[in-house]
Formats: sequence, C-alpha cells, structure tokens
Amino acid sequence: MEYKIDRSTKSDVIRFSLDSGDEIFVMPHSIMSKTYSLKEKIANRKTFWDKAAENEKFELTKIYSEDKSGVLTVAPKYSGSVNKLEPTDEKLLISSNSFLVSDSNININLNKKEFFMGSSLNALIVDNITNIFVSSCEGMITIELGEKQQTVINQDYLIAFDMSIDYQKINENSTTHILKGPGKIYLHSRVPQVED
Repeated sequence: MEYKIDRSTKSDVIRFSLDSGDEIFVMPHSIMSKTYSLKEKIANRKTFWDKAAENEKFELTKIYSEDKSGVLTVAPKYSGSVNKLEPTDEKLLISSNSFLVSDSNININLNKKEFFMGSSLNALIVDNITNIFVSSCEGMITIELGEKQQTVINQDYLIAFDMSIDYQKINENSTTHILKGPGKIYLHSRVPQVED
C-alpha cells in the first residue's frame, strides 16, 4: 500500500495506490474519490437491532482491489492535518472521529463509552498497528509521559493514547481526565467542531 499526503490545500488529503490483493479500512464519510475498479463493503456489519441495542453509530468501510490497481483519496472530517501514527506493540485508544484509515492487519474493537462519558464519541481500541492514519483539527500535539508521570487533559482534544497509560476522570460528570504514564498521548491543537 503506497500513499502520499497532500498538504498543498488548507486541509490535508491522502491518496492511496492499491494493488491487486490490497485492502484497507476507512471511515465512510472520509472517502473523497476512488477509482471505479476498487471495491467496497461495510467491514463491521451488524443487524439493525444489534446497532439499536448498542446505540452504535460507528461504521467502517473496507476498500479493496481484486484484480486491478486503483487510487483512493481520503479527506478528514474536519479541516486539519492527516497524521501517520508510529507502529507500536501497544494497544491504542482512538477517538472514533479521529480515526481515518488503516491497513487491514489492524484489530479494531468498538468500546462504546469506555472513555467519552456524556459524549457522542466512541472509543476504538486498536492493536497490531503497522499503518494507521488519524486526522487532527489544525494540527497534532504529542505528549510522551515517562513512568508515573501525570498530565490532565480535556477529552475534547483527544485523538489517541497508548493503552499503557492509566486514566481516570476528575469526577463522574467531567470531561477532564488524569492520565499517568508511561506512554504517548496525541491531541488536537484546536477542539474540533463535531457533528452528531
């Protein structure tokens, strides 16, 4: 899977060249264009009743090439940058609105309300990370915490963090969390305006 991030406009876009047998996961709302020869299907299909029972809105699309190569162009949901996270052996917790694209080797589990209490956002727990791209509003800030180092964050800025980090809410109704290392935290440089 070859890719190129185009930073020539106000908001980044990313283009993937897919060869026969390549497949990637992408957020459906982020597909800007794709070559006609590329196929797509819902990757985490559930019945209507399962979705209603879980109050789940999150859906992933698998884009793949069976026999012809093609190009897929992806754009973030909100104006900002496309960022590739470094491969890691750690699991990551990622905001569903920040997840953009990954290769098909990744394991993704929806963890509704794991982190974002009182919010429309879902938490994705991902592992087996080799190629994963996230979007950030205006830019991405990385904080690396050492062993037992702590920081306080507002969940509205969160893109992702290593699951080696312990976290707790300041109080039950708060959007503020205390995070304790070791591990990396990825934050938006500006709070995104998220639509439900």
